[in-house]
Amino acid sequence: SEEKLAKFAGQPPKNFRQKFTSLEQLEAAVILLYFKQAQDMLMGDKKFHKFENKDKQLAFLYVLIEHVSEDEDFLYEFQRKKKWDKKFAMRLMRMLNEQELAWASVNWGPTKLDRLNVNPKQMVLTNHALSTIAFFLKDRSPDKQDTDAYIEKTTDVLYRLTDTSTLRSMVDL
Repeated sequence: SEEKLAKFAGQPPKNFRQKFTSLEQLEAAVILLYFKQAQDMLMGDKKFHKFENKDKQLAFLYVLIEHVSEDEDFLYEFQRKKKWDKKFAMRLMRMLNEQELAWASVNWGPTKLDRLNVNPKQMVLTNHALSTIAFFLKDRSPDKQDTDAYIEKTTDVLYRLTDTSTLRSMVDL
């Protein structure tokens, strides 16, 4: 019920109704909450700030999966119902892209594409995180070891693809 959700969120029902005018807004907020919990946990760790960008993404993904694993059944059902809803996916991506996601502040590519009002690097890292959640929910391997491999391999590929040092050295010739 709405009252239970408001209580769970620590909000008075009136504020809750004003903040979430639709079930879809609430669903997107739940996904965002996982991102924020993982980010807050990492931003509070002094060691994290010294990590290389690739290691920050790895750490973020592992902490994110730790948080979503607590609600695996809910997220599995959520994904099953929403996976073909492209409009919801676009709204979710837009909402995540509008957030200040400090873990996604890496040093490659432009900060924002003004025409589209999109931060491409944040979008890539956010999509990577969402794909990791989707993979985790499908993973039936013992101890989710395939998810660990997915995180390692896809992060490596992502950072290899975005490494422009080779291109820069060719241009310098």
